[in-house]
Amino acid sequence: MATSGNNNFIGVGGLVVRDDSYLMVKHAYGEYCGWWILPGGRVRAGEAIHTAVEREIHEETGITAEARDVIAVRSRCRDSVTTDLYMVFLMTYKDGEPAADGREVDDARFFSGNKLMAMDNVIILSRIIIGAHMDNTLRMLPRNTLFDPYSADCREAQLFM
Repeated sequence: MATSGNNNFIGVGGLVVRDDSYLMVKHAYGEYCGWWILPGGRVRAGEAIHTAVEREIHEETGITAEARDVIAVRSRCRDSVTTDLYMVFLMTYKDGEPAADGREVDDARFFSGNKLMAMDNVIILSRIIIGAHMDNTLRMLPRNTLFDPYSADCREAQLFM
């Protein structure tokens, strides 16, 4: 029996909070074109997820932020051969002012939570995550550094629990 190739992919997003405002990007392409969404993107082959979200945020916005805790995981079957897994991290803002990359995003800026909740063109998952953060109901899986659950042959392993 013939099998189709693996079309699965992993995406990451980051909730960057600065002075009670949330970093958002306005997509310039694809299914989310014209919509505001948490910054992020696709994990490259061989790349750790926490490194990927830090890279993607910097590439899209110029903001430097550090991945802290996993705050959401969304799984979606796009079709009969494709699953996409999207992991969202709570980020620690480090430095920078938002500036769109001009390729993937048309705009990047910080918004107050109330402003975002009043906007019509905010992706629902971003709205859910920001609302939970505003209500203090966001649950987190922190990066665990007490245990090394993997064998020595693993190049980079992280445990979130």
